[in-house]
Amino acid sequence: MDWFIKPNKAIKWTAFPSFFLWFNATLPQRKSTTKPQFMAALYTNTKAGMNQKIDDLKRTLLSTDYPRWRNIASSILLVFLCTTIVGLFVFLYLTKPLLQCYEGYLYFAIIWLICEYMIIIYLYAYNNIPSFARTTITMVIGFSNIWFGLFVFGLQACVV
Repeated sequence: MDWFIKPNKAIKWTAFPSFFLWFNATLPQRKSTTKPQFMAALYTNTKAGMNQKIDDLKRTLLSTDYPRWRNIASSILLVFLCTTIVGLFVFLYLTKPLLQCYEGYLYFAIIWLICEYMIIIYLYAYNNIPSFARTTITMVIGFSNIWFGLFVFGLQACVV
């Protein structure tokens, strides 16, 4: 007995012809009628497909191919984001006399900005960083700036 779908009287071929043709094409072709060999062929095809997908995923995540224009654009965007958030804090500190008690945070913000600049320069200069690490570092910088912005907008005036 061959492995193909025979039409049932309740379901006509005209109702779902594309599904039956697709399903029949996805079944592994076999010459033997024993079920273990059929299942082994099905398992081998599935395993080979999954291994190929895993290899593609590894190749993508460990890739160091990064277009130059994207490297420049992401660096400019990160520098703008970091400078804007820390610059906003420095502006508020210098213009609002009731925020003078946050002097320690000001020094911390400037040191933090310098560290972010160093990381961005490293990301720009070196092309041997894997894709997953580059993306993760970029996301950490972005989220940390969001949290710092929330901190800046949540400042309360110092009690005199």
